[in-house]
Amino acid sequence: MITLAVIADTHIGSTVGLCPPTVALDDGGTYHYSTAQAWLWECWMQFWDRMHQLASSNELWVVWNGDILENLHHSTTQLWSMNEADWFKAARDVFQSVRPVARQFILRGTQAHDGIAGQLVEACAPDHVVPDGNNRTWWELTLDIDGVLLEFWHHGSVGRLPWTRSNQLNRLSSEIVVEYFKRTRPVPDLVCVAHNHLYDESSPQTRPLVVSLPAWQLATAWSRKRQAYQRSSIGGFIIQCSDMSYSKSVMLFHAPEAPPVRLPKLT
Repeated sequence: MITLAVIADTHIGSTVGLCPPTVALDDGGTYHYSTAQAWLWECWMQFWDRMHQLASSNELWVVWNGDILENLHHSTTQLWSMNEADWFKAARDVFQSVRPVARQFILRGTQAHDGIAGQLVEACAPDHVVPDGNNRTWWELTLDIDGVLLEFWHHGSVGRLPWTRSNQLNRLSSEIVVEYFKRTRPVPDLVCVAHNHLYDESSPQTRPLVVSLPAWQLATAWSRKRQAYQRSSIGGFIIQCSDMSYSKSVMLFHAPEAPPVRLPKLT
């Protein structure tokens, strides 16, 4: 059996993204993660403890499905460093935190985050990943594990309203069937997309089943402006493959929220 952990949207470098406890900065200073990032890191450690328990008697593989880095984009101020070298140090610590694993695959995400043509994530990818030819990172990835066909790419769409959340995933599933039929390409059993920071799945009867992955970044200034009431889905997706069948599960974490403000009356 192969146990596969699927991770997306860590946004390393963001003040609300995944970050190790400390990062030694290029200028000699040290960045210490915030209270919110400390909570994210605790959840991250819990997730990997669970993954290593599940894979105790079989191989553990990891797919990093894009937007590994935050990058300087759209005039954001929510960066703990402006230096790419600092992001790369933090990324190396994050990659190291999941070891040991049998195989790792890294996909390129949005160019605003992972760099034009994925150049930033290509530059910081560790040596031990499974390469795509001469490159360490992939635009998209298809895996055949024990007869189960899995596909991964970063960009996907998901409905933004509770009652439309899975509509876009159902549509994508149908589009894949039509497109792959024209190309005489086998239809996968499961497709994982990311980018939206919201976890959901297409309807159970669809094939392929399409999953929108959770993220490891809390609400940004942009997301608060767009939908202030909505929060990112935080967590990781788990696939276990054996004998031409698979099982799936998701491990989600819910960030603590501040209680309502209660002030004494002015007299």
